[in-house]
Amino acid sequence: MKNNNANALVVALCLLLVTSSIRAQVTTPLSLEYAQELAAEYAYSLKLSRLNEEEANRTVKQTLAAGLPHISATADYNNFIEIPTQVASADAFGFPDYLNNYLYNLSEATGVGMNAPPSDPNAITELQFGTQHSATVGFTATQLIFSGSYIVASQAAKVYEQSKQIATVRTSIEVVKSVATAYHTALASLENEKMLREALSILERTLEETQALANAGFLEEHDVDRIRLSESTLKNEIKNAALQSDLTTAFLLFQIGLPVDKEVKLTDSMAGLISKISKTEFDTVVKSDVTDLPRVLESRYMLELAELNVKAKKASSLPLISAFYSNSENAQRDEFNFFDASEKWYPTQLLGFKMSMPVFGSFEGKHIREKAMVQALMAETGYEMASQSAHLEKDASFAELIRSRDGIEEAKTGLDLASKIFKHVQLGHIEGVESSFELNQARNQLLSSEGSLVGARLRLLNANSRFLAATTTIQQ
Repeated sequence: MKNNNANALVVALCLLLVTSSIRAQVTTPLSLEYAQELAAEYAYSLKLSRLNEEEANRTVKQTLAAGLPHISATADYNNFIEIPTQVASADAFGFPDYLNNYLYNLSEATGVGMNAPPSDPNAITELQFGTQHSATVGFTATQLIFSGSYIVASQAAKVYEQSKQIATVRTSIEVVKSVATAYHTALASLENEKMLREALSILERTLEETQALANAGFLEEHDVDRIRLSESTLKNEIKNAALQSDLTTAFLLFQIGLPVDKEVKLTDSMAGLISKISKTEFDTVVKSDVTDLPRVLESRYMLELAELNVKAKKASSLPLISAFYSNSENAQRDEFNFFDASEKWYPTQLLGFKMSMPVFGSFEGKHIREKAMVQALMAETGYEMASQSAHLEKDASFAELIRSRDGIEEAKTGLDLASKIFKHVQLGHIEGVESSFELNQARNQLLSSEGSLVGARLRLLNANSRFLAATTTIQQ
């Protein structure tokens, strides 16, 4: 019975280890659409852009709060271990002359002496004012009444927030493009590896046939050696292609924002993605305006901020008016008994207004305003440049897209020709008419043509992503 229990425990542990291993190696299917959905949530650049947007939102609230009432409470306690001593001349607190004369005459008339101590003109009197313990509690409220800079700053903060919102949209479009480009590149690497492995399979069969012909005396042994050399070279290319596939997949995961060592399987194919591209959509979108493109809108907001900055510099010469109210109570004690309710506290209240306005600053303000105007002109130039750049990018991406579509047909034609040549040379090599050199040359042409088709497909897919990024407006 004990042995049965032990065996059951071992089996359970083995099953647990196997299950854990299977879970650790689970492969996630990943289509391009799903990859872009994941990137919309996890992409690093989008996370930073959303945080910038949230920061801008807090900036707006912070700016608006600056014009609302502010209340601060104060409480302080002082313990004079040594009460400060003030000194004064001995007669500093003497009677005025008319009173001294009156008292002197009164003394003479009544015969009563004044009994005053003799005066010492060099003597000083030491005085101590206050008590050992003192405390003050109170609060102060301030309210901004008028500030031109505050009004402009409130407007600028809202524009700044809107610019960050547009920046998030622009970043989202860039993430969609970058993920698509990385996905296309990973697909191309996988197809390149698959193509090389198929070529190796054909080459191995050719090697077997050549070896048989050489053994029969129909071909020379060096023909076999040439094919073996080609086989070795092709195997090294396959290793490099496999490494490239891993790297491009890891880069795709990085663009999405996922761990780069995550196991995924790309479920889309280059041909399938190309079949979804609609030329009718191109003809419609290419006629659209660029003013609603996020990067153009973002540049326009930068221009608005520069113009508001000019207004802010001008408004700094306007008066700043604020009101304040202060209410406090203080107490002086010879002992620390401030929590005794029977002792008195002495109240103080203050209500006032404050106005400040620059009068003369050695023309510093003039130069600051002119500098802001120059910055506004720079922003205006930047906006115009962004608009023209958007026009140029849209036209260039459309031209690249059309050219890439034609390149697909050219690559297919070249592949068909290379395939026919290879089959003809391969048949001739078996019959002893074509040499192994010509066979290798035909095979290299075939591999080159297959690679050209993969490259043409990659260029078309990336051109489509570039065109979509160049024409996606804020409404879309």
